[in-house]
Amino acid sequence: MDWKFYAANDFGLYQYDAEDVSHLSKNIVRVSQKLVLNDRGTTKLVRELGREYENVKEIITIREIDCRGKRVIYSDQFIFRIMVG
Repeated sequence: MDWKFYAANDFGLYQYDAEDVSHLSKNIVRVSQKLVLNDRGTTKLVRELGREYENVKEIITIREIDCRGKRVIYSDQFIFRIMVG
């Protein structure tokens, strides 16, 4: 994986995997996105989903980008990565 930073907000840093960009069609691109949570992001996650998510530090999702339509198609597939230690 080759994670590249592309954005930040109040909840953490966003990265995409430059090695895993797939062109599904002329206008649709699929990419893995990772949100590296900061403390505020973790607090929001726990508030929304419960205390069992308090050790989650990264959320990886799949995004499909419609370049022509300029919109993101969000997947309902999430990987929650827990960092120990």
